Amino acid sequence: MSKADEMMFDLGYKKVDLDFLFSRFWEQWENRDLEKTISFNTEHKYLKFEDKNEYGITMQELQAINEKVKELRLDRRRK
Repeated sequence: MSKADEMMFDLGYKKVDLDFLFSRFWEQWENRDLEKTISFNTEHKYLKFEDKNEYGITMQELQAINEKVKELRLDRRRK
């Protein structure tokens, strides 16, 4: 388990098992208690954050997202 995965897990997020087609370029994490979902698209290099209760994002979540972006290499520019 990577450092970012551990951080997400510690925050109450669980990795969603996507079907084979989507799992090639999507990684999705959700926290059912807080009704939050964080999705990473590795093909188009963006992320999507959904917060149904409008709690906002915590610093710990932001740190985990930043670590995951580095691990997935989403911070690299396209050529």
